[in-house]
Amino acid sequence: MSLLYYQAPASASEDQWFHATVNPTWYTAFSSNYIESDFKYDWQIYTTSGNISKSKSAPRIKEGLGAYSPNSVLNSLMSYDFNPTITTYTPCPNSILGYKIKLQEYSSAISPTSIQIAKATALTVSKEGWSFLDNMLLNGTESFMTDVLSTQKVDITDYATLRCLNGVIKPINASVTSRVNELQLVVTHTDGNKYTYYTTVTNPYYNKQANTDLTVVEDMSEFLIDIPAGPANLNSMAWFIAGFQLTGQSAVSYAKPWKSTTTPLECGHKYTLRTYTFPYGDLGATSKAYNFEIDCCLDGIQLQWENKYGGFDFSRFPKVSAKNVSTTKSTFRRGRDSQGQNQNSSGDFYIGHDDYDRGETVYDIDINETYIANSDWLDAQQILDLEDLWSSKNIFAYIDSEWYPVVSLVGNQMIQSTRKGLRQYEIEFRLSNKIYR
Repeated sequence: MSLLYYQAPASASEDQWFHATVNPTWYTAFSSNYIESDFKYDWQIYTTSGNISKSKSAPRIKEGLGAYSPNSVLNSLMSYDFNPTITTYTPCPNSILGYKIKLQEYSSAISPTSIQIAKATALTVSKEGWSFLDNMLLNGTESFMTDVLSTQKVDITDYATLRCLNGVIKPINASVTSRVNELQLVVTHTDGNKYTYYTTVTNPYYNKQANTDLTVVEDMSEFLIDIPAGPANLNSMAWFIAGFQLTGQSAVSYAKPWKSTTTPLECGHKYTLRTYTFPYGDLGATSKAYNFEIDCCLDGIQLQWENKYGGFDFSRFPKVSAKNVSTTKSTFRRGRDSQGQNQNSSGDFYIGHDDYDRGETVYDIDINETYIANSDWLDAQQILDLEDLWSSKNIFAYIDSEWYPVVSLVGNQMIQSTRKGLRQYEIEFRLSNKIYR
């Protein structure tokens, strides 16, 4: 009797393997007992909560293989993490899930003893062909989990985050270790002078080791983290000043950085944000940098949306065209009775109507708030940075200092064209939570 995995995203040599949940992830196996009339492959999913699902599948007719995808169950346990105002490294517990599959044989004709176990980690990623190595910040060339590549023009009050995989994903391979320990902020003032800052608080989840034991299911939330990136986030954090470079002069570094007593960002500044490994790992190792330009004349609405990597991208639509309110009223009409005559001590009629009583009465109002917002003039790369917005199912708008979940009403949007020059985009959306009275 034998039971063997043929296909699984995890094995003894790849003890932590990540996969997306948008499409089926197949586990296949073979048992020599598949010829028994009532034979089934018994698949069981375990998380940190224990055994959360059991499923039996019949062997395929020709080769006797068993096949199973856990993604429908995994998706029911996952959602998304929206952390717009964070000021430190923040885990994403709803966007990542560690689990194991326990497989055994089932048949009334045998007493199965063979058990196979595979362990993997699922993420809310929808990009086809995604590999977890794309978003492990290893050698300075990998990316955060974002589609934004252009320099982002932001308001001083804007929030933003960047998401990445964190820790030592495969402990047996020491090279797969994220470089996400500190944040490095390089700020260019309007006079061209540059100042370099480092966060006073390091990543508490840095160098976190994944468990190599295939039988142990662990909480993976600290292996996926959000990092603050917007001006409003960064100005709420504490920073060390590590050096400066005045225009036309050589850079100066402090042997011992000192704590800044002011916020690092102001109107008109440009800044570059990246992760940095000092004092751990390779000295001075940095991740890919992301660039921002602060324009304090931006009005309008900031939008954030879940992208194909499971993180949140962002943009400001500075030209708001309109805000509309539509209502649906529910009423009832009552008959007109006689004019009331006698009143009680409170001035109310004992019976009958007065001059202000309504015949038709509104008992419920359903209110929809709809916005139409216009982008600034965008170049080709900025247009591509907005691509996930038009298809995202999780969009949020920052309106009057509050975040609101919204639903895009855009059905069709042109992304690429042979027409040259800048273009402007319009988005119409409504608040997803209706107002009732």
